[in-house]
Formats: sequence, structure tokens, C-alpha cells
Amino acid sequence: MMRSALLLLPLLLLAACGSDEHSDIKEWMAEQSKDIKVTVVEPPPLVVPPIVNYSAQDLLSPFSPDKIRSKDLGLVDKNSPGAGRAPEYLEGFALESMRLIGVINYNGTMYALIQTPDKPKHVTIGNYIGPNYGRITKITKTEMHVEETVKDANDQWVKREKILYLQQDQGASK
Repeated sequence: MMRSALLLLPLLLLAACGSDEHSDIKEWMAEQSKDIKVTVVEPPPLVVPPIVNYSAQDLLSPFSPDKIRSKDLGLVDKNSPGAGRAPEYLEGFALESMRLIGVINYNGTMYALIQTPDKPKHVTIGNYIGPNYGRITKITKTEMHVEETVKDANDQWVKREKILYLQQDQGASK
């Protein structure tokens, strides 16, 4: 019996909480909501964006394997100045690692003697030198002009000129 009384006590307390003690607040809210007029604003009309045609479909993708530099193959870019020709011996060395050590005029043709890290090599106008597609454009008694073709920040091929000056061998001094 005691147990059933203990079980009925929480049920009685819950029933007391459900009484109409807040009926005055509920009446006031009902009275106030009678005068409220709801105005629903129409949403703005849907604006259809203009249709834009994709015009770069014929261009080479920036993620294409044709644009990847390979250590063995060099630049595979089909628009490069070296495309379609075999690289020359002096293109395997940095231009800064070579020195102009002599100039020879033989039968009216100017030849330059270039010291590479490996061995000396003779070149003439039109030969390629250095990794940046450098082409020899002029050889004088004291200098050699090289026109390099490199990519700029906009991925465009641009030409720049470098000059190698004749280096005098310092030799041993007494």
C-alpha cells in the first residue's frame, strides 16, 4: 500500500502543474493577436544569369601531361623554341658556367672558343648555347651576343640578350 501511495504522489504533482493558473496570460495573448495584420512581401523576381559560352576548349589544358617538365626529356611544350630540333652540346650547360676564351676569324667566318666545365668547344653564329634556348647572334673580337628565349610570368615566350665577354687567362704571376 505504501508503495502504491509513493507512485501516486508524482502523478498528483504532475496533474497540479497542468492546471489553468496561467489562463490570464493566454487570454491576453489571444486578445493582442486579434489586431495583428500580417503582410507577406513578395520575393523579388528571379534573375536568370546570362549564358556564357566556353571558348577555351581548343586550348591546351594547364594540367595536360604535354606541359610537364621531365628530367630526361626536357620541356615537352610544343610551342617551345627548341621543339622540332635536337639539342646541341652546349645547351646542356648553364650559360654562367661557360667562358669565352677565344675568338677566331677563319675564311671570313667568326668562331668563338667556349670553355665548358668539361672541355673547350668552338661555336659560330646560329649555334645554340645554354638551357634557355640561347642562340648566338653576333661574335666580335671581344664578345659574343646570345639571344635567350624564356617564359615570363604570363607564360609567354620572350627574348632577352646576354653578352659573354672575352676572358683573359690570368696565368701564374711571378
